[in-house]
Amino acid sequence: MANGDGCAIAIPYFLGQSKAFDRIGVEITTAAASTNVRLGIYADNGSNSPGSRVIDAGTIDASTTGAKEVTMSTGTLAQGMYWLVAVPQGGSPTFRALNGSAYHVGGGSLATVVGSGGILAGIYTAAGAVPGALPATFPAVANYAAFPPVIALRAA
Repeated sequence: MANGDGCAIAIPYFLGQSKAFDRIGVEITTAAASTNVRLGIYADNGSNSPGSRVIDAGTIDASTTGAKEVTMSTGTLAQGMYWLVAVPQGGSPTFRALNGSAYHVGGGSLATVVGSGGILAGIYTAAGAVPGALPATFPAVANYAAFPPVIALRAA
């Protein structure tokens, strides 16, 4: 899945029990020269959408392919809904992507959830909104994303 420069994509992650995490990562399948991917976590806003930033974990290099991760310290996160975020900065790399009809969190309508083209309701994008550090609040949602990137966490 290609993601445009500066376009934040947030995927839902339900944390079933309190836990701390020490790494976050993605797999770059097609590199983009002079590009980084900024990774982070947002809390849910109470309406099944990303809200306040929990952590800006920093960036990984997307100018080469492969699984990439960054070390972070979340502290202990409480049980609940969170949003994992990836933002290409400097180009448009391709990520290893989720495929299928999962993650229907926050779908605006049944038509959106079951619509054509593999749209995964609740996978939000904020087009062209994040050129640097992750903002304190997730930017205005521009669209739903089809086949969003796999964003992995490692428990501490």
